[in-house]
Amino acid sequence: MIFFERFRAWVAKRQLARHWLFMVLAALLAAAYHPIFRGRIVFNRDLSRFLYPIHWFIGDSLRRADSPWWNPHVGLGHSMLADPQSAIFYPVNLLHLVGSLPFMMNMVCLLHLLWGAAGMMKVARAFHLAQVPALIAGLAWALSGY
Repeated sequence: MIFFERFRAWVAKRQLARHWLFMVLAALLAAAYHPIFRGRIVFNRDLSRFLYPIHWFIGDSLRRADSPWWNPHVGLGHSMLADPQSAIFYPVNLLHLVGSLPFMMNMVCLLHLLWGAAGMMKVARAFHLAQVPALIAGLAWALSGY
């Protein structure tokens, strides 16, 4: 508890008082998912079996200047436009084309975790919880996995 008060005082001196809770959340999530920053891949659940092949196919199609709308490699074919999991028109998925696909998928998922945890903190604050319980609510949401 004392750590949070000292951190808040340090942040207040630097005109960042409004965002201290978000900075603590980001630091704790970065510590929890530290293997991503050391080059390790943290795949779990649908990422390795479903989403990675979809995004690999879309990226490969775009690199070959081919249409990513239809995937002929799944069953008798699979419409990427009709599948909401492919999220072809989601702008954040353009990050998958920037670096290596496994690393960028983990970074996009980590950004979504941070975004969702910040939203959970705002919900907790809307229910008039104090700042530390709101931080715990955001961490509980983010550490439940992506």
